[in-house]
This record gives sequence, structure tokens and C-alpha cells, in this order.
Amino acid sequence: MFVVLRYFKALKDSRSLILAFATGELKNRYRNSVLGFFWSILEPLLLLSVIYVVFSSILKQTIPHFIIYLLLGLIVWNFISRSTASGLHSISSKGALLSNVYFQRAIPAISSTLSALFMMALEFVIFVIFLAVLGFVPPQTIVFLPYLVFLAFVISLGLSLPLSVLNVLYKDVQFIWNIIITAGFFVHPIMYTTDMLPSGIREKLTLIPTVRLFDMMHKTTIFGITPSIWDFLYVTVTAFTILFAGYFIYRLFEPRIAEEI
Repeated sequence: MFVVLRYFKALKDSRSLILAFATGELKNRYRNSVLGFFWSILEPLLLLSVIYVVFSSILKQTIPHFIIYLLLGLIVWNFISRSTASGLHSISSKGALLSNVYFQRAIPAISSTLSALFMMALEFVIFVIFLAVLGFVPPQTIVFLPYLVFLAFVISLGLSLPLSVLNVLYKDVQFIWNIIITAGFFVHPIMYTTDMLPSGIREKLTLIPTVRLFDMMHKTTIFGITPSIWDFLYVTVTAFTILFAGYFIYRLFEPRIAEEI
């Protein structure tokens, strides 16, 4: 654990490079696009519109403040999906640069996750606008949301680090991860609440830290329910466990990627 902390402390010296990569990735993502950064706002809104119409008109959902519930879930899921997808390709997409300039191989994955965080911040601006337009006053428990978003960042980084090196060595990783992300969208409580599930299924799904994290975000931001201390401890410990495990996997395979890039 202390080795991990020393490593990330060393990365502080490269924070300007990390920020440069993150902002550069944002610019490249929407280069030659007419709408540019507005796509980061339009993407969740378009998906929100489709899902809301289906669930409100056809499936007759019963979740209070459903449009807010749905938008919050989409924003956070887009962050996890976007950051891990970018992190997965972060090293392989910079092969030429890595061959000519030395810097820590973890920097591309970190900058990809940071870039996705910037995009999520833009989407949260739209979320606040939705709250104002709909006249929804968040409960006091919303103060827990920044910490829960931070845990989402920790989990995403913990996944991006090993994915970045494994994808260089094994191209199957990108295909497997695409399947996991697609399935994960339906596994997580984005369009439904965990209370709607049978108890047996609910207990198994909430063992997944991100599922419990989504549940906590909805409860604190919309329903005014403070999660138990056990929930906070479980998600916090598993989030940092994922980060440390991801770091060790990354460090294990990092020496081998020089032969592949």
C-alpha cells in the first residue's frame, strides 16, 4: 500500500503533463465536430429522452422524480464507461509518442480518467439546470454526492490502469470490456431501483461496489436517505481495493509493453 502511495506521490511531479494530456484528449475528441463540446451534453440528453419516453409511456415506471433519477444515473454511468474506454486505449493510442519520449506509462490512463471527469462536470451543469426547471429542491443528504463521485473516479482509475497495459498485450481485452460495459448498463440501477428487485438478486447485485454506489447516489441526491455507515465503508474499501489491485496489475505487466509499442 505504501508503495502505491509513493508511486502516486511521484506522479505529482508530472501533474502538468497529466493535465496537458487530459485537455488535449478533450480537444481531440471533438475535433472537426460542428457542435464540439456540446456533444458531451447532448449524448446523455438524447439517451435520456429515448429511455424516458419508453419507460414513461410504455412500461409505466413508478419511480418518483424519474427524469432526475435517470439523468443522474446516465451521467455517472457515462463517466465510468467513457473513462475506462479511453483508459483502455490510452497507451496503445500513444505508441509513437511513448517510443520517443519517456514518461511514466500510467500518465495516459490517469489523464483519460481526468478528461472523462471534466466531461462529467459539464454534464452535471445540465443536471443542475434540470433541477431548477423541474423545481426540484435536493435534500440535505446531497452533500454526500461529491464524495460518491470521488469514489467513482477512484474505481474508474483502478480499472483504467490495468486495462491500459493489458490491451497492449492482449487485443481481446477491448472486446471483452465492451461486452462488460454493455451488460453493466442494465445491471446497474439506472432505469430501476434496487428495491424493485427480488431480495436474492438485490443482495447479490449490491455486492458489486458500483451498483451499491449508484444506489447510494440516488438515495442521497433524490430521496433524502442517508446510507448506512456499512454502505460507505463497503464502497470506500472496495473502491481503493480496486485502485490498488489495478495498480499492481499495471506494474506487473508494464515492463512488457515496451516490446509491443
